Amino acid sequence: AFKKCVDHFGNLDIVVNNAGVIGNIEMVIKTNLLALVEISNLAFFDYLPKYRKGKEGVIINIGSVGGLYPFHVLPDYSASKHGVVAYTQAIGTKAHYQNTQVNVIGLCPGGTDTDIFKGVPEYYQQFMKDIDFGLQPPEIVGEALIKVLKEGSNGSIWISKNSEPAFEFDYKSETWPILLKYVS
Repeated sequence: AFKKCVDHFGNLDIVVNNAGVIGNIEMVIKTNLLALVEISNLAFFDYLPKYRKGKEGVIINIGSVGGLYPFHVLPDYSASKHGVVAYTQAIGTKAHYQNTQVNVIGLCPGGTDTDIFKGVPEYYQQFMKDIDFGLQPPEIVGEALIKVLKEGSNGSIWISKNSEPAFEFDYKSETWPILLKYVS
């Protein structure tokens, strides 16, 4: 797909990396995490540094609010999206940017009205019934994506939930004190 884009348009400046499935654990990890990392790496190392028209390239990785905390309703999905957030922040550092001039930003939507929830295993459906699981229209996530492209900084994580305007989640300042207290 990247090669076709470059062959047709002559350049590639922005990659929106969105993969999300629910169901079989192997498929969840392969699709939501492994494929996202592989595609991001291909864009980050091979395409955006060489074929961008502007001075910077941008990768937006689509995670989930379920990747920001242990989401008991869908633990496999939550684990895969935690990996997306961690990968995005790890590669979205100043050191990587200095080598490639590619910004990597995460967008974590809350529940969104798509077909993804048709794949929820029967066991977990009971938990979904027990919580108020409001779904936002996909157009809200599209608006959030535009805002993130305009305002997002390298390594930042943004949240789009409950049909509200997207906002940056200060993940590092929220978690760093906890890490210092318990890990160092």
